[in-house]
Amino acid sequence: MAGRIEALVSEWRSEALTLRHRYSDERLASVCEAHALELETALRTSLDESVTLQEASRISGYSYAHLRRLMDSGAIRNVGKRGAPRVRVGDLPYRPSRMLDARATKVVHEQRPTPSGIRRISVT
Repeated sequence: MAGRIEALVSEWRSEALTLRHRYSDERLASVCEAHALELETALRTSLDESVTLQEASRISGYSYAHLRRLMDSGAIRNVGKRGAPRVRVGDLPYRPSRMLDARATKVVHEQRPTPSGIRRISVT
């Protein structure tokens, strides 16, 4: 999913260049760039979120024990403290058939840009 979103960010930046150079429309180009920046920021923020192993289990579809083994082997990094392990959402392996859809959707979309945030960036 992250790859598709990054492709969309790139496409919006490309559209901004086209609008700016072919149509001399600075205002619309700025809007495209603002949307691309907000989407890129939201993606980065949600993937950098750290969660407990229990939350990671619900998000990824893998068991707590399996994630713990991956952490102990060094396959995923502990970004928490000793005795209170946490993992980055972006570092998790995913097992789509067993993921909790509501939590996975929340992690990806919880940093959605707000209309006021879009206006604020578009105006500046």
